[in-house]
Amino acid sequence: MNRKSRLVSVLAALCAVLALSAARAADVKPTDEGNAEEFKGKKFDIEEKGKTAVTLAFPADKEATITVHGDKKTDVYLFVFDADGKQVAKDDSPGPDCEVKLTPKEAGKYTLEIRNLGPGATTAALKVEFGKSKDK
Repeated sequence: MNRKSRLVSVLAALCAVLALSAARAADVKPTDEGNAEEFKGKKFDIEEKGKTAVTLAFPADKEATITVHGDKKTDVYLFVFDADGKQVAKDDSPGPDCEVKLTPKEAGKYTLEIRNLGPGATTAALKVEFGKSKDK
């Protein structure tokens, strides 16, 4: 009985360590890429079931088109979060390409998160383009 108790304790500790490691791996710290209007685009290598994120400062009342193009037949999603972590836009349609339009009411930092559901790894190209300012 003592041996079984030790084995169960070791297995429970191992499971706890693995769970904590998986939780940390799932959290991605976004890189700050500065001003969205000056952003020149960026490519990311994303493993299957992986994700990456960048933070960009967007101006108020100016429409931005954010696109992601995956290089393989993977399922890539794009999510946009405001400074409070609230999702403000997404494209979770099937396929390797995503596009969202965003017109922030207030200037601020937004996090763009790209997720690769697979199958397989992909290289995803992120691009941001701006349209005209909205008339007030």
